[in-house]
Amino acid sequence: MRKPKVAVAPAVTQILAPLLDARAARKLYEAHTKGCVACAPSSRTRRCCTDGGRIAHLVAHKQRTEPARRAALTVREDLAEQRERGLSILREALIRARTGAPTAYYETWDQHPARTVTDVLTLLAAAAAFARHYGPAGTPPPSEFTAATARLELPS
Repeated sequence: MRKPKVAVAPAVTQILAPLLDARAARKLYEAHTKGCVACAPSSRTRRCCTDGGRIAHLVAHKQRTEPARRAALTVREDLAEQRERGLSILREALIRARTGAPTAYYETWDQHPARTVTDVLTLLAAAAAFARHYGPAGTPPPSEFTAATARLELPS
């Protein structure tokens, strides 16, 4: 009977690679070269050990891909902010429609001491009905909602 083969564990740099940005990878490389005799700048051969080579490749990769990563992160943050603003406008429009008030602030409405669970569930049911009726395949939303959402900056 043979002993089963065990998979080789990945190097620490392979585990950390997704978690590091370009600056952190550079600091890791600098820390490694300070403590490694083969990778030290004063080394005559100027060749890196296995870990030093992996970290150097990681630094080069992170420096190449950092601008694209930051741009994608900025786009995701912008979309999240726009989504939150759109939800705020929708909540306010629904509260105004349910209460008949000329203006409404969701945070104030939500924290009102006389607010009941039934009131909140009714508002959520109205939001669901609005979404089903005016969703992607539904009819165009009312002009009041269209005017409010026109203020949103949509990505091109």
